[in-house]
Amino acid sequence: MAAVGAAHTCALQIDGTVACWGMNHYCQLGIGVCDSEIHTSPQSVSALPTGVVEIATGGNLTCVRTAEGPIYCWGYNGLGELGNGSLEDSPVPTPVLW
Repeated sequence: MAAVGAAHTCALQIDGTVACWGMNHYCQLGIGVCDSEIHTSPQSVSALPTGVVEIATGGNLTCVRTAEGPIYCWGYNGLGELGNGSLEDSPVPTPVLW
């Protein structure tokens, strides 16, 4: 399963891991850093729990749901899109606060 954002793509692999590629200016690849590089090959998402079962992207962010239910998001957060109680962009998956 794959999801496409404004300038990045992420794929949920059969083993429940996630890899992303494309633009990373807003940390939307989830690789632990924000940079101005265009990553042309899949990059493993860092610090993501195993067992991801769903994936979705927004313009410059990505969210996943794990088999146990928690949702994690990363990337652009200027309007609170990540649901983590912050307005800071996140270069790593951060749990959505309920």
